[in-house]
Amino acid sequence: MIKAFVVDNDRLRLADDLLANSDKVVWADLVSPTKQEEAAIEAWLGVAIPTREEMEEIEISSRLYVEDGAYFMTAILPAQTEADDPLMSPVTFVLAGNRLITVRYHEPKAFKTFPLRAE
Repeated sequence: MIKAFVVDNDRLRLADDLLANSDKVVWADLVSPTKQEEAAIEAWLGVAIPTREEMEEIEISSRLYVEDGAYFMTAILPAQTEADDPLMSPVTFVLAGNRLITVRYHEPKAFKTFPLRAE
């Protein structure tokens, strides 16, 4: 799933359609993206989106890098923090021009709360 956000009246707003708003999107949040969704983002930005396997295998010393003019950072973030054993999984942040792309396969609390606070 791709959640695309635009700035509207100085507030972050969820866009109905990434392609229809592609020139206005400032943040695209890829949540368990399909191959087709990854390909669409790659074609839109002209940068390779790391796969889940690449995100999980990346060494600590390689978690911050520049490729094709875009900045990549992979961080391990917790989810299900109310449980005794929180889920720790990678999230990749890609800054390409003035757009932020996030790639994740779990639901850290910050990804639920930030868009609501930014509205």
